[in-house]
Amino acid sequence: MLLQVKIKLTSPLLGDKMNTGGVRRFTRTAQMRNDEIPLDSALWVWAITQAAESLNLYITGDMFRIPTKIQAPTLHLYNRRWTTKTGKKKVDMFESVRTGSVLTIPILLFSEVPTSITKDRVVAECDFIAALHLVGTLIGISPWGSKFGYGRFEVLEETKEVLSDI
Repeated sequence: MLLQVKIKLTSPLLGDKMNTGGVRRFTRTAQMRNDEIPLDSALWVWAITQAAESLNLYITGDMFRIPTKIQAPTLHLYNRRWTTKTGKKKVDMFESVRTGSVLTIPILLFSEVPTSITKDRVVAECDFIAALHLVGTLIGISPWGSKFGYGRFEVLEETKEVLSDI
């Protein structure tokens, strides 16, 4: 089953790699267009499985697939201001997707009838959505870790598409 999940960012989504100009940008491959940003599928798997564990749900990374890239709205520069432990003020520049932006992410859930081979690859849609809500509220999808609060979101809508055999 394919879920089209619309999320609204409640905090900025920040780039991860420093370029020569001193701006941390999203890491794009040569095959990506300028209006696409990469998704770190390992980060998504970690966040969703952590949320599922907190909710006492059984979800593992082989039960779903996240795309490696999505189309993004206009990207902006974000000034992150912070203070070191010694009191020195710092500013880091990031390429970012702004708070309030809506992203659509197609997520493939394995939903075939369980057999002895596939029994661990089936996840209930409602369990997955519950875990996704927790990720957005408390964990976020930031390469900078959940403690800074970046990459948080609210799930606006999820639309189910049943994929037929081609």
